[in-house]
Amino acid sequence: MAIRFRRTMKIAPGVRLNLTKKGASVRVGGMGFGVTMGTSGTRVSAGIPGTGLSATRKLSGSTSPRSSSARTTGTAAQSQMSVKDAARAIGPQETGFNYPGWWLTGAIVFVLAALGGAYFALVLAVACGYMVWRRLNSAKYRGLKSIGAASAAPSPESDDAVRQVAAQLEDSWTIQREAGLYFLAREMSDWAVGYLGKAVTMFPGDKRPLLAVTADAAVDAGQPDYAIGLLEPHLASAAPDDSDLDAALVSMLALALHKKGDSARALEVVGRLPLRRRNLSQPLLLGLCIRAMAKHSCGKKADAKRDLDRVYAADPSFPFLAEAQTALSDA
Repeated sequence: MAIRFRRTMKIAPGVRLNLTKKGASVRVGGMGFGVTMGTSGTRVSAGIPGTGLSATRKLSGSTSPRSSSARTTGTAAQSQMSVKDAARAIGPQETGFNYPGWWLTGAIVFVLAALGGAYFALVLAVACGYMVWRRLNSAKYRGLKSIGAASAAPSPESDDAVRQVAAQLEDSWTIQREAGLYFLAREMSDWAVGYLGKAVTMFPGDKRPLLAVTADAAVDAGQPDYAIGLLEPHLASAAPDDSDLDAALVSMLALALHKKGDSARALEVVGRLPLRRRNLSQPLLLGLCIRAMAKHSCGKKADAKRDLDRVYAADPSFPFLAEAQTALSDA
């Protein structure tokens, strides 16, 4: 049974303070119009009393996260999202409090306390300020700021700073992930694999986006065995027919197997992909390229060429197409 808590207190005419388990908010306005400011953002609502007609618009703050199933159904927008973007977008985030929301709530309550002399409002304002101060001075927040500054101006000195932050906060999957993505952007795959691998082991949510990024970095770093070890356990439960993200994992596993020299096994894995579809998403185009390379290695050169012709017809600028064409021409 879910237990809910909500308390509303009238501070001044037209001003109410709302307290819930998730945070605090202040509403200013009457029955027909009002502005609500709190930890989840700022909302403006308007309605016609007695009619049941109303409208609400959010002006700031984060939107509600969608479920994992909704995020991985293979829409057109998702097929254009890079796995690096997905790694940041999917799963819980170690963001703690919504800083602007706490600042805003604390400031409003403090002003109301100064005007109305309400003791409890002053206490709430101090509590909000303390929460913000504590979060902004945490090692994790300062570490993320440091990595962000390094990403804005990458250099050998910045590389050392990111390594130092990652070493100090080894228990934070967010820090390890951001350090890995930093070195991935620096094209230092060896370092990226180490940090991303740590993030994968600690990540509490859907690991698939991080697995895809880490496996990709491992293949780039010449570590196909590491990529295979990450992805193989997820092959049995993958549903590439329904999820572009699962299709990407299957394609990455096949690529790692091909890079290792096991083209026969790569073809077996690629067989899990729905490559007979007329309209192929980006992960399926990758799978088609890998199938062409594996077929060519197994002596099926005509079939390999037909696969690459399909990729070229679907998307002549597909990034992996050039590498696949080079592999076929060099063999």
